[in-house]
Amino acid sequence: MHGINVIFVIIILLSAGCTFYGLLHILRQLRMPWRSSCLLALGCSLLSAAHQFMLQLGNYNDISTLHPLFYLSALCANFGILALPLALFVDIFLSIIRLIKGPILTSAPLIKWRKRYGAVALCIVTACSAVALYNAQALPQLDRNDIYITDLHSDLEGLTIAQVSDVHASPFFTQDRSHNIAAIVQSAHPDLIVFTGDQVDGTPEQRDAAMQPFVKLQAPLGVYFIPGNHEYITGMRNWLEWYQHHNLNLLLNAHVTKNAGQARISIVGLDDMRALSAGEQGFNGPNLPQALAGIAEDDFRLLLAHQPRLAPEYANPQYGIDLMLSGHTHGGQVPILSALTKAANLGFLKGLYQIGTLQLYVSEGTGLWQGFCARLGTHSQITLFTLKRAQP
Repeated sequence: MHGINVIFVIIILLSAGCTFYGLLHILRQLRMPWRSSCLLALGCSLLSAAHQFMLQLGNYNDISTLHPLFYLSALCANFGILALPLALFVDIFLSIIRLIKGPILTSAPLIKWRKRYGAVALCIVTACSAVALYNAQALPQLDRNDIYITDLHSDLEGLTIAQVSDVHASPFFTQDRSHNIAAIVQSAHPDLIVFTGDQVDGTPEQRDAAMQPFVKLQAPLGVYFIPGNHEYITGMRNWLEWYQHHNLNLLLNAHVTKNAGQARISIVGLDDMRALSAGEQGFNGPNLPQALAGIAEDDFRLLLAHQPRLAPEYANPQYGIDLMLSGHTHGGQVPILSALTKAANLGFLKGLYQIGTLQLYVSEGTGLWQGFCARLGTHSQITLFTLKRAQP
């Protein structure tokens, strides 16, 4: 298997550990015997670990026959992540009671309370895990947003831009899902279509079929792509060759200028920050000055950057960016994780932000990385923007 590294091992251990600890905690509240509790928790934790192994294996091999096992393993992984905060909180609470009151946790009233809590926790966490899995697999919604721009050229009034982000075509987000995404995008009849990174998890050989529906997309002003961090996991060089072979517009610190009546719009695409650590020769990470070289000052400037965290830098007036489209965060996916994701991305999680004269939109993702296949309080989306002139 390719790509076994320290990060992958850490993910495996965290996934398995969360599931083991979370389920064991709940089963012990139900007063199940230690042996049975440990065996059941161990079995679920091994399934959770197998989930990560299947994804890694699927990056390089056809594992379509493993679909039923994948969904069971994804449910176990979701259970562990969602149960962990609850288990930690209750265990700390019970430890404090034990320190203050002594060995009273085995008294009849508290055992009765713990059994009720365990039953409720098992039902709620299992149900939330299943709902989160269902939401993660659901097709994206088409969300419409108006973007108001000061001094927008009259010929750009009403121009529409469809954003697709974080598709994460994988062993389990297959060609059928891509066909449905492409159909949703095409049915909106946008003037411009942009993909803001993390189109794939896997090699071109494994994801070619899943990407073919996007090759056929058409829009009056064109279809443009940028890479995300996940393209670098299995090799950006191979993916660059794939895009070139299919005559697709992959923007790597470059721009394309299109006419819209008497107005012009420059689509500016950046390389991803992952290039700085991936070690692939010829890929050097985002370089906005290079991407802007040669753009006329009065062009409408649309910036595509997978990760939103550098938005404050790109908002510098010298760059003149009007609208920046990003993804990467998946909207945080679930409570608690959303707070961590927001902090890791300098407060940019989902939706529209105003940073000086720059407007930033962070997509919740058309898909997500299936290593954590869960959504609660977020949804997969394709975003259709309509440019409008801001009233003075």
